[in-house]
Amino acid sequence: MDARGLYEKILVLNYRYDQGQEEQLDLVPEYELLLEDANKLIVQLRAVDPSKEYSPAYALLINWVDTDMASYLQEISAAISQNNPEHMQNAINDKTRTYNDCYQLTANMISLGERIKGVSVSELKEWSPEEFIKEEMGDV
Repeated sequence: MDARGLYEKILVLNYRYDQGQEEQLDLVPEYELLLEDANKLIVQLRAVDPSKEYSPAYALLINWVDTDMASYLQEISAAISQNNPEHMQNAINDKTRTYNDCYQLTANMISLGERIKGVSVSELKEWSPEEFIKEEMGDV
């Protein structure tokens, strides 16, 4: 699983949560499964030793998965299962940071990709969380 794939799964689950058509408690195990996926991805990412040129983008990628997404998944799961407003506020903060860092990481990847001959970054430029949800959930 890649980082954006994980984020896309989070976006779909958040969409379902926001729609309120399902019991919130029923979504907790799904958030927890995604947290397990995030933890596995973190281990895989930490095993890589990137060149200095890619170190800043790589550090942001690890931060995005570990500090942003994993923290969000942990907080939203606790907020729902414990009906805890403090965890919910933390989850909201993490969700916002995850979204903002997604754009920062994407911009860095585009910048790096544009410097490498033969690499196409058009798909990166076209992808956004909002467009993904519209396409995935049929929300036009």
